[in-house]
Amino acid sequence: MLFFLARNVLESTHDEEEKEILIFGLERLRVALISIIAIVITGLMLGEFIETIFFVICLLPLRQNAGGYHMKNKRICAVCSYVIFLLSLLVIKHITIGRVAALLIIILSVIVICITAPVSNFNNVLDEMEVRVYGTRTRIICLIELILFFVFFIINNPKWYTIIMLSELIVVILLVGQLIQEKVLKLKGIDKCIK
Repeated sequence: MLFFLARNVLESTHDEEEKEILIFGLERLRVALISIIAIVITGLMLGEFIETIFFVICLLPLRQNAGGYHMKNKRICAVCSYVIFLLSLLVIKHITIGRVAALLIIILSVIVICITAPVSNFNNVLDEMEVRVYGTRTRIICLIELILFFVFFIINNPKWYTIIMLSELIVVILLVGQLIQEKVLKLKGIDKCIK
């Protein structure tokens, strides 16, 4: 139904720039829906449905606001994102992270995220206002997740604090990956991303 409505809007729009924006948005929506469906099915197959939903809730808002590394090809990006989710779910299901290690990882992750985020990339170069807005949102999300981490840590629920820790760690890896990519591009004389 959504795609039927979108097609009607596209057919009724005569502005080419508006059509391009709509097509881009619809393509991103389609890829996102396919990814979410694949992730949910995987969570069900692993017997980790609630954990999968919680992981998505922890990761996606933080990722969207913090920014970081993105691949140029949307399909490859979707496949890599799925692999990251799958590996994370396997860690959540089969590996217990020690309390001290989890505590160190979450604290270091929050520090790195709060210092570096948001990070632009070639898909999304941020202006000064966006840097402030996304930076504030990122820090608020980090604080909420840190509080939740400590609640699960205090009640000694390793599965749930591991989910939060992994979400933060993945974002750190993507932020650092983008910062490294920017440095490499600058060394090569290519300056595509500005923070």
